[in-house]
Amino acid sequence: MNKKYLFIPILGLLLFFVGINLSDAVKPNDHGLKEGDLISAIFSDDPDVYIINEYGYKRLFLNPEIFEFYGHLGGFFNVKVVTPEVRDAFETSVYFRNCENNDEKVYGVQVEGEDIGILRWLDIEASAALDEDPEFFKKVFCINNNEFNWYPKGDSFKSVKDVPKYSRGKGQEKTFICHYPPDNPENYHEIRVATPALKAHLAHGDVLGPCTGEIPSPTPTPTVTPSPTATPTPTITPTPTPTPDTTPPIISDITVSNIISNAASISWVTDEDSDSVVDYGVFSGSYSFSETGSTVASGSDIFEHAVGLTGLGASTSYYFMVSSTDLDNNIGTSSEQTFTTSILP
Repeated sequence: MNKKYLFIPILGLLLFFVGINLSDAVKPNDHGLKEGDLISAIFSDDPDVYIINEYGYKRLFLNPEIFEFYGHLGGFFNVKVVTPEVRDAFETSVYFRNCENNDEKVYGVQVEGEDIGILRWLDIEASAALDEDPEFFKKVFCINNNEFNWYPKGDSFKSVKDVPKYSRGKGQEKTFICHYPPDNPENYHEIRVATPALKAHLAHGDVLGPCTGEIPSPTPTPTVTPSPTATPTPTITPTPTPTPDTTPPIISDITVSNIISNAASISWVTDEDSDSVVDYGVFSGSYSFSETGSTVASGSDIFEHAVGLTGLGASTSYYFMVSSTDLDNNIGTSSEQTFTTSILP
């Protein structure tokens, strides 16, 4: 008997997603939605765009480039803003099939990081997939050639349970810390920072975990003790010990540019070689997110800084502070700035 692999027939004009049987999952009309609607959650740390099918499942557009492969959906103008609770009511599927090429194989997408993933063929019989998950075929979404070819391909899965489920927040790891602004430590607050920025934050007095209400003591300035004068005559003058650099970079010319509905670019200038960090959020004085740009290194000569913010909410005001750290771990921090994203096109 020939081995029967997973496939789904194309039904009528369904170009983007298909299913087989009625599902017991939540239905789109339970929340005033319909099959094929694009959704994104408002005021959420997950501003990604999804599409839902008639069986109550959704798929993620892993990044804006993939979303642009489906121009017939109308772009961001057609994205409906929902609450995080409505978004989470629909289970996220990771099963895809290339319907444009009429490929009968079903693939699982394995998210490897922020905006990246790989496709792996689910190399089992259809009956075995249904034994493991009776809802399996209701979760399979069609993709086109452009998206299929965008993904690198990995080794095949041999079981449905081997396919990792999608988890929001999977990507660049972020750590919860208590942040003490160097120029105003009394205004401490809790933020999440990306791993590349964690070392610089800890070096300047920030601490891991929630704020406890205590302000850390400043690090004392080291005293330089000159070496004793050598004897006998003639007197040998010792080489003085260099004075440590304790002056933070001076930040100027902060500019917000390229503002669209879900992204913006922030740039600034410093008077010395230093790195680039932007802490931002939707409330004044509370910065829930952090993005890192250039990393300082000896001889790197980074005086002009630029950090891109993505995944922002449309028509939303954001508050931010920029900071730069020099080679001697002196951090310069700006005052709070603000900008507002544009409406959905």
